[in-house]
Amino acid sequence: MVTDLNTNSHPKVLGRYVLKGKLERAGIGDTYESTHPRLNLPVIVKVLSQELLNQSKQNIEQFIKEGRNLARLNHPAIQRIYDANCERDYHYIVMEAISGQSLESLCSNNKCLQAHEVLDIAIALCEALKEGNYHNVIHGAICPANIYKTHRDTYKLLHFGITRLPDDPTGKAFRPPHKVHNIHSDIFALGASLFKFCCGDLYNVPQNNPGREPYAILKLKKPNLPSNLCDIICKMMQTDEMNRYTNYDAILNDLHVIKYRTESTKKSNISKQGKEPRSLKQKNHSTENKRLSLKNVKLKPHQRLLVFSMWLAGPVLCYYGYHYLIDKKGRQQLIEWLQHDSSQSDDSHKEPKGIILKER
Repeated sequence: MVTDLNTNSHPKVLGRYVLKGKLERAGIGDTYESTHPRLNLPVIVKVLSQELLNQSKQNIEQFIKEGRNLARLNHPAIQRIYDANCERDYHYIVMEAISGQSLESLCSNNKCLQAHEVLDIAIALCEALKEGNYHNVIHGAICPANIYKTHRDTYKLLHFGITRLPDDPTGKAFRPPHKVHNIHSDIFALGASLFKFCCGDLYNVPQNNPGREPYAILKLKKPNLPSNLCDIICKMMQTDEMNRYTNYDAILNDLHVIKYRTESTKKSNISKQGKEPRSLKQKNHSTENKRLSLKNVKLKPHQRLLVFSMWLAGPVLCYYGYHYLIDKKGRQQLIEWLQHDSSQSDDSHKEPKGIILKER
């Protein structure tokens, strides 16, 4: 079932999807809100624009290629694809609906993010772009508007590998001076986005780039930003591709070094503040338990009676054994044996002989 999407009538139906409302233009298609009928999940339906469809059949091939590229990517930081089909000249792709807020809105009015947040964003996006590069898919429009922070504090990269028009302004301010879309341009756009997250302003690439100018701006606007993180961002934003990172593995290695150092620093600061590690606490707790006396032990009444009776039984048994089991002569021999010097006889540790028990 298909209804005309160009009319103002509601609801609009495309295949088995009921289109609830138009969202925005994304590349060569329009996006709509909908719900998956079987999975009962909120989805985004992207429909190829009829204007572009009538202009050239090449747009159809690019749109189909876009859906295939998205289907090959499987990463938690990349928007997933659920379905793709064509109904009466309406070509559409069904994608995952992201519940969250774009980083463009979070960083509005020149707001800055914390250094640990920028580090987490950089690691998540580098891993997502690495997955795309493995399948030879270039994003082509990395910018804060295409990066979403979900309600679970994770990050998603939207509109991965979509076909864009030549005059599409999306992410134009974050593109490098050269207009070639490849892995180097994505690395530059990622660095420019991180620059925006750190200081809240866009970086305008000068014609004669001195090289260290991004570093000076970052340290001027955010002095507490780690220097090694500034070095990574500046290396990603080099206008000369030869001085820029060539792959995402190198970026991830440098980012993980910073993350490991910050985590180890936090642990050392906690120990300096007097908070012992968990293993040390358990060890001290076990030694303290060994030193507990009977006074600190809480006993029930019948347990106290049993302990008291055992305490009385010891002396009584010793007295009975000494006075009633051994006669007078045997008691004298036992005393002499106990007082005997062990250095004068090698048999001092043996039992005394001649102790006579009383006859009953």
